[in-house]
Amino acid sequence: SSNASFTQSGATATNGATAAGDPTLNFAATPSWVVAKMVVANATTPASIPAGTLVDSTTATTAVMTANATAPGVGNGDEVIFCSLPVFTTTAGTSAVSVFLVGHGVSAGGTVVFAVSTSGNGVTIGGSYTVLSVVDANNFVIQANTEASASGSFVMNNGNAQLVYSITLGPLPAGTGYGLGLYGAGAYGFGTASSSVQTGTTITATDWTIDNWGKLVIACPKGGPIYYWDPQGGFLNASVISSGPPFNSGIFVSMSQQILVAYGSSVEEDLGHQHQHMLVQWSTVGDFLDWTPRAGNQAGNFVIPIGSRIVAGLPGANQNLIWTDLDLWAMNYIGPPNVFGFNKIGAGAGAVSAHAVQQLRGSTFWMGRTNFYAYTAGGVNTLPCPIWDVVFQNLNTDFLQNVRAMPNTPFNEVGWLYPSAASTSGECDSYVKMNITEQGAPWDYGPLPRSAWIDQTILGMPIGASPQGFIYQHESGNNADGAPLTSTFTTGDFYLAEGEDFVFVDQIIPDFKWTTYTGTTSAAVQLTFLVSDFPGDDPRVFGPYTVTSATQYITVRFRGRLMRVVVASSDLDSFWRLGTIKYRYGPAVGRR
Repeated sequence: SSNASFTQSGATATNGATAAGDPTLNFAATPSWVVAKMVVANATTPASIPAGTLVDSTTATTAVMTANATAPGVGNGDEVIFCSLPVFTTTAGTSAVSVFLVGHGVSAGGTVVFAVSTSGNGVTIGGSYTVLSVVDANNFVIQANTEASASGSFVMNNGNAQLVYSITLGPLPAGTGYGLGLYGAGAYGFGTASSSVQTGTTITATDWTIDNWGKLVIACPKGGPIYYWDPQGGFLNASVISSGPPFNSGIFVSMSQQILVAYGSSVEEDLGHQHQHMLVQWSTVGDFLDWTPRAGNQAGNFVIPIGSRIVAGLPGANQNLIWTDLDLWAMNYIGPPNVFGFNKIGAGAGAVSAHAVQQLRGSTFWMGRTNFYAYTAGGVNTLPCPIWDVVFQNLNTDFLQNVRAMPNTPFNEVGWLYPSAASTSGECDSYVKMNITEQGAPWDYGPLPRSAWIDQTILGMPIGASPQGFIYQHESGNNADGAPLTSTFTTGDFYLAEGEDFVFVDQIIPDFKWTTYTGTTSAAVQLTFLVSDFPGDDPRVFGPYTVTSATQYITVRFRGRLMRVVVASSDLDSFWRLGTIKYRYGPAVGRR
């Protein structure tokens, strides 16, 4: 529901407003609960009563509407619906707003939440408000953020009750004959009755956080409720944890104790549910259906005091980690009564998105708004990044929420997918990554259109999804679907002889591993050398030179201070690995 509570029921018109423009509804007996300011609609002929029409007054057998009915009018026997939605009444020049809602049940000083933002008379009502005073059982007063420009009334959501619920499509039932049902909807020769097809609004793509509760899958769409699914439940669909918070930014299962944690969670107010973006909330131990804190259980909550929203959460080996838009917090299990203790451990080291965090080899790595970070045994540290400009000066900041971590455990790499400035759609089209075990922790970057990523699993090597909907399993072969896999990379500039002198290079000894342990030697690699005298100069190009396992050295002739190397290959069934290339050089008499 768009609000915490509303009442709706109907009555049958006996001799309705049959003439167009007649605002009077006639009933054998007007329901006693129908009062002025309730929203009225015609379920039989919707066009006969304009949207947002209110009840003006009632008698024992009539209800008069504030707006005239339109042609053809309300007919005899029509089902007329009366609904109590919030009606806001303003007075010009003041910010006080009177709210009508049948049986609101709130008290002065209480909190009310209007989830659907509605504007009228110069004010906008949406979000949470404190009740200033209570007039009676059906009326109370709140204060808007601005003064009203006019006096009058308007209905929340323009008089439309809004119901939001999610169901998943189950398996189609077996048909009863050839040609029945939608084309292609069932097994050939069986058919499927078209009336059995469920309809509705498809859930749009959003950020989901997913974790395991034993064999159960726990999942939460960003801003939505928490679902659970039992893989042994037959055709049962994922079910909402109705006892849990209805709005959450994400979830994870705590490792120290089996506790379901929701962050950016919500609480039930006197009227409505309030989404609190800095609230961490958790279930009791071993039961994700119990979220009510009380003596004898370990359910609880905590509001992180610094920041504007919680961005991400992750269960670590010995503690849970919570990232806000500003900082990193540790969430440590300490047992009842507080259950968890919270400490800020990374000031200024917030995460850029919900999926920008990853764990590898006992450490945690993440991307922030302006830096990369690591949480190791030595604490939180900024990762030195020699290609910082490539990422953070070319990052589409309108779509930071789309940044994705890209761990590649088999090759000891941490990486991130991000939308570059050229990505007008906001989908990730580039990557940056670092090897955490190689000497010097080398970084690399390049184009790679992937909008989702999963590290190695029981399914094998890492899996990535492209924005076009294709699924790729990475690191799974040396060819590209039967064709040669074109590979290339370019090193950064490095100095010859520390850049102190111009040097002359006349021989290069390549160093490659040319085959897998049980494979055959077949690779051919092209080496191109880009030589320059000063940083920023346009390089002089030498090559490409083709080398194989039979190549002992390359004879070259070039002079300079700095060099870049381009390594490339494009042959079928090729495998190679770069080692340490060696150069024979000496001081150059002339610059060229």
